Amino acid sequence: MQLHRLLNQQNPCFTTLPVDAALAEAVTAMVRYGKTAVAVVEGDRLQGLLTRSDLIGCLDPSPDPATEKKAICQVMTRDLVLSDPDTSLEHALERLAQLNIEHLPVIADGRFLTVLHEKQLLRGRIGVLQSAIDHLQEYIDNLHNAAQD
Repeated sequence: MQLHRLLNQQNPCFTTLPVDAALAEAVTAMVRYGKTAVAVVEGDRLQGLLTRSDLIGCLDPSPDPATEKKAICQVMTRDLVLSDPDTSLEHALERLAQLNIEHLPVIADGRFLTVLHEKQLLRGRIGVLQSAIDHLQEYIDNLHNAAQD
């Protein structure tokens, strides 16, 4: 299964913020929408991801009150692993596992589409496997019924 099929099935939307948004705004959006990251965009171009790991990394034991006013572009991850809609689900999961990351931005023709979380990819994979199991069970049932006839 290619990612574009998963995108069509799940219709994933992802929270985006402009590069000059403040960290406090990003945290508010992440909490409000239950996300572990926000996409940082300029128009329809992905500039980076701000993940909970980025947020934890910018805090120290005695956080500076000015930290929450920092622009997210100062803290976000810029070196991203990108994918396109034609990437296979299996390949996407392998890449996430190899690199020990949770988020996979999907880009088409340079335009940002969404970010898929590893849980979404795993749900898609489970769906594919369940479908295969169902087909095998139907095949076995048909064989069994034919043998009884």
